Amino acid sequence: MHGGRKQVTYAVEEEEDAGERTSICKDCLPTTITKENWEFGVLGFYEVIKQPKMMCGWITGRAAKLMEETDEEEVALRCVSLLRKYLTDKYKIPDAVWCKRTMWGSNPWIRGSYSFRSVKTEFLGASASDLAQPLINSQNVPVVCFAGEATHDHFYSTVHGALES
Repeated sequence: MHGGRKQVTYAVEEEEDAGERTSICKDCLPTTITKENWEFGVLGFYEVIKQPKMMCGWITGRAAKLMEETDEEEVALRCVSLLRKYLTDKYKIPDAVWCKRTMWGSNPWIRGSYSFRSVKTEFLGASASDLAQPLINSQNVPVVCFAGEATHDHFYSTVHGALES
């Protein structure tokens, strides 16, 4: 298992004038991620398929853990603020009307992890299909079945691999 990415999704209303914005440079980024600046750990924002007014942000490591300790309203405010700092004046970034973030890092069953293929798994000939095999009882009946991104042959370590499994 490996340290995972967290997801922050927020929706917006119709575009409105968001006022003056400033751009940010690499030298302006903090050198240490703290509870006060975790938003600078966001890797990027991406469109959500078939949801033109929604974006999905990806964040990892310490920043993701600190983001989980922040209430969702504050997460939305910081994400909007970050978008406004990075984008030029030609974009109008509206306020968020809704925000939902994952809590993978604090979930005791996940602990912020995802699968990855290592040299050792290749050496052992272990594959995702091996992980997908159910545990069976003495009557050859499956009693525990497995699913998730680690069991997908092609899309391991991805959300769509988890959904397809």
